[in-house]
Amino acid sequence: QQKRKKTKMAKGKKQAIDPKGPPPKVYINIEVDENEELNGRIEFILNMRQYPKTTENFMALCTGSAGKSKRSGKELKYQGSTIHRIIKDFIIQGGDFVNGDGTGTDSIHGETFEKEEAQPGLASDKTPPETLTEEDIENQKKLEGLSSFNTKGILCMSSIGKDNVQGCQFFVTLGEGEPFSHLSKSTTPLGYCVSGIETLENIAKTYGSTDDFLTPLPEVSIMIAECGVVDNVQ
Repeated sequence: QQKRKKTKMAKGKKQAIDPKGPPPKVYINIEVDENEELNGRIEFILNMRQYPKTTENFMALCTGSAGKSKRSGKELKYQGSTIHRIIKDFIIQGGDFVNGDGTGTDSIHGETFEKEEAQPGLASDKTPPETLTEEDIENQKKLEGLSSFNTKGILCMSSIGKDNVQGCQFFVTLGEGEPFSHLSKSTTPLGYCVSGIETLENIAKTYGSTDDFLTPLPEVSIMIAECGVVDNVQ
C-alpha cells in the first residue's frame, strides 16, 4: 500500500488545477466571538475532477490568490468573512465576503458563473492515473456519490435566484437523506468534510435557527479567521 504524503498549509498562492490529480484538500478555521470553546478547524476534500471550474474558484477564495475584485473592490478571499445563516440540523452557510449577510456575490470568474455540469468521473478511466493512491481513489469515489446526499458534511456552492448561477457563497449540510435530496437540482456538491464537522454541529446547536425562510443573522460574529489549501509534500 502506498504511503500517504505529509501535508502543510498553503495560503496566498495560486494552486495548480489538475482535474485528474489527487482530490485537493482545503481548510477553514472558525472563530466565534465571545465563545472560544466553539472555535475549530474544518477540512474538506474537493471534487476537482468533476467540477474543475468550481473547485478553482473555491480554492482561490481560500488562498486569496486572485487578489482584489474589479467589480466589488473587495479582496477575493474567504478570510475575514462570516457565517451568516445557520439552520439547525440542516445547513450552515457563509462565504459572502461582499456584504456579509447573504446578499452579496463575487467570484474569480466574474460576479457569478453558471452552475457547472459534472464532468466524467473516475469510472471513465480504463485504469486510474498513477498519481492517485488507494486513498485518493476511495476519496474520489465518495466525492462522485455526493449528489445522493447520503452523508452529512457535504460542501455545496449556493445557487443564486432562479438563474441557477453561483458565486462565492457556500453551505455545509448538517444531516442526510430525504430532506436534502432536492438540493442536487440547484447546487453543486463540491466536496465533503473530512474533519471538524463537530465544530459546525456545535455552532449550529448554539446559534442555529429552526426557521428555514426567515433565518436571522447569528447573534454573534462567527468568522472565517483563516483558510487555505492543504498542500501535499514529500
